[in-house]
Amino acid sequence: MKSLTRTNNKEYPCIDCMKVVMAIIVVAIHTSPQTNINNVLLKGFIPYLYNPAVPFFFTASGFLVWNKIYDSTKTEKINRLKGWIIKTFRLYIVWTAIYLPLTIYGFHLDNISITKSIFIFLRNTVFVGENYMSWPLWYLLGMLVAAVLIYIMVSLNTKVKAMYTFATVMALAGILLDYCHNNNILTAIVSPYFKLFLTTRNGFFQGLPYIMIGISIANEGVIKSKKWLTAIFVLSFIAHMFGYQLATFIMVYALFSLTIQLDLPEREDNLYRNCRLISTIVYFVHMIFVACLTILLPIEIPNYILFLTVVILSIITARITIRYKENRIVKILFQ
Repeated sequence: MKSLTRTNNKEYPCIDCMKVVMAIIVVAIHTSPQTNINNVLLKGFIPYLYNPAVPFFFTASGFLVWNKIYDSTKTEKINRLKGWIIKTFRLYIVWTAIYLPLTIYGFHLDNISITKSIFIFLRNTVFVGENYMSWPLWYLLGMLVAAVLIYIMVSLNTKVKAMYTFATVMALAGILLDYCHNNNILTAIVSPYFKLFLTTRNGFFQGLPYIMIGISIANEGVIKSKKWLTAIFVLSFIAHMFGYQLATFIMVYALFSLTIQLDLPEREDNLYRNCRLISTIVYFVHMIFVACLTILLPIEIPNYILFLTVVILSIITARITIRYKENRIVKILFQ
């Protein structure tokens, strides 16, 4: 296996393009097009392909942020991380507000009282990161929590390897919490946690570990041998299919390491840079189209048609929005 090698490119078109792929996979997660497949094995296999999507976004964020501040002073690192936190917080508040009508509609469907609805909304917004039809927003809350933790560790002069060790411990703790919850072990401790957070899919147990994978690659370098990385990816993917949660982190590490070594042809246009914005727009707006198509249409449409329609509408929205990417509102919503 060849040694680790750091990359310090300013632009990574391979990441931008892969983000578009992952954003489309996120649409598939929320529309389940595989339900219309008759082959039982294929129908069961396809969802495993979806699982690296959101972790890839976390890892890319960690890599890109740290790559920019790798050689910076502590003060510069702290200022950059502070800007990351503020931007993520702003996006989370803005998109939570945009999805609020759907949240209210969800409470209406479940016939929940106003008082209880307010309580659930606050609980979900602060601790879970999603409400009715706003499932993609857990990523923003997860990144916000992870960014704050990283900010604190950098402020305390924590070495990157120690940060990575802490993130690994958190990943293992999340796996342990899930195991205890599923097997009714230590219920006096575990049950209160799940009543508040509902899941371990958050910034502590997933956001931080995946972001630290990206930071570790930016800080230490990437395995240059694509054969080794491919072998690691295949083996970890198989282990992931058999339910080994820790394998998912290894799989994402290998996938991201392979991605940043892709050689894409140079282009004089803004295609690659636009892909960055397209992936963001598709990620945030697609559930609005899912909601409109499933709530307003008088008939239920097949899942694969729902998936294709949502992807097309989201990409059209992205292409239109790109024309006005310097507009203040567009920057508030997506940048």
